Amino acid sequence: MRSHLRVKSVVAVAIIGIVQFLSGCKTQIADPAPVDFGQLRVINFAAQNSPIDVYIQGVGLPTDTLPSAQTLGFGLAMVYKNNLTTSTAGTVYHVSIHPVNNRQTELSHVDVTIKPGQK
Repeated sequence: MRSHLRVKSVVAVAIIGIVQFLSGCKTQIADPAPVDFGQLRVINFAAQNSPIDVYIQGVGLPTDTLPSAQTLGFGLAMVYKNNLTTSTAGTVYHVSIHPVNNRQTELSHVDVTIKPGQK
């Protein structure tokens, strides 16, 4: 009886080992979906409020402590803010304009929806 149980347990272990070998010997490679990015740029056409600080952040993301553009004078454009993650439906970014070094006072703001590859 003992030898019969031993044979059954050896066969069960062998079957489990074969199943694990067949299912686990191939490396599973996760192919992430490509992420498309967008760009955003702000130009200051408001002479009365010049210079300004510009903050750009994704809606629902933590607040940036540093502005995306500092002391942006009248008639000047900030460098494109690149690598903004997007989705096919569009991703919303909040753009807020403040006096230089005064995050508490907001002069203006707008929510912009950016789609993949969009400027």
